Formats: sequence, C-alpha cells, structure tokens
Amino acid sequence: MKHKKVFKQKTINTYISNNYSSKNNLHYRTAGIRYWIIFLNNGFQSKSLSNKFVSFVDNCPSKEIMSTLNSNLFWWYYSTNFDMFNLKDYIIFSFRYNIQNDNRLSKLADILEKYLNKNKKFLITNSKTRGTVESYVFLKKKSKPIIDEIDTVLAEHYGFTEDELDFIINYDIKYRMGKELENGEDE
Repeated sequence: MKHKKVFKQKTINTYISNNYSSKNNLHYRTAGIRYWIIFLNNGFQSKSLSNKFVSFVDNCPSKEIMSTLNSNLFWWYYSTNFDMFNLKDYIIFSFRYNIQNDNRLSKLADILEKYLNKNKKFLITNSKTRGTVESYVFLKKKSKPIIDEIDTVLAEHYGFTEDELDFIINYDIKYRMGKELENGEDE
C-alpha cells in the first residue's frame, strides 16, 4: 500500500468548525470501541462519558466524513499506526482526506447509519463507580458490504489501483488474520 496517496490529502482537522452546527455533526466514541470503531451523524441515543461530537465547516459535508471514517481504509490506518485500545481526537482528525462533495459517500452514509442502527444491540453494564450504564453495541461487521462500497468510492478519490483497493477491503481477512485463519484450518 502506498502511503503517499493518503498523505498528500489534507487532515480532517482542517474542516472542523469552532461553531456548533446541529446539521453538520459527527458523533464518535473515544472509549469502549472494542474491535469496531463507529462514527454516526445522528448520535448514539445513549449517554456515555466517551460519546463525543464535532461540527464541521459549511463546505464540509459531515456525511462524507462519516463514510470515510467508517471505511476499511480508516480501519487499516488505525490498526497499523495505533494501539487499538484508544481512539483519541488526534488519531481521528489527523486522518487525511480531501473533501470531494461526493453525493455517493453521503448516500452511503445514510444507508450505513440505517444499518448500524438496525443491527445494534442494547447493553446494560453495572459499574462500581457509575452504577448501571445503558448503551448500544453496534455490530458493524453486518454492514461490511456497505463499507466495501464506501472504500470503492474512496479508491477513486485517493487514486488506488485495483490491488490497493483489494488490500484495503480484505486487510483484516487476508493480511491481518490470514495466518491465524490458516493455522485454524490445519488443526
């Protein structure tokens, strides 16, 4: 994978607004993310200390950013560069993406958010320090075909080859989990 295609883009933090906008937000969590990282435009419908949001400048469609950050590409960036236990603002907003105002990504964001909400599971956790905490676990793996579509659109924006797109879409299966899967078949 050629990093140059990614690093020639602007960082997402260049699109953050200092002013709150109720229509151009991105919601995310900085803890409790487990294996999958979730970004939503319409919030989590549960309260948590790790729920965060950010507003973007007017010419930056938050749905396009939402699609991009839910992509396999972002997962590859995160899993190869960070500890996979923490998701801090500097990790998210240092990701590189030039706004394209691509309606396809905005439409895919709507579809993805619908599926994420459809497949979420209610979770009750009892904490000694905070008491009973109610939240949702999002089963992002059930939305993999939509996420793959997002990466197909992103491949055009970044100028990825077919092999690079295949690498990104199948990174977990072929490259990160490949050896483990092969070993499991031999037993």
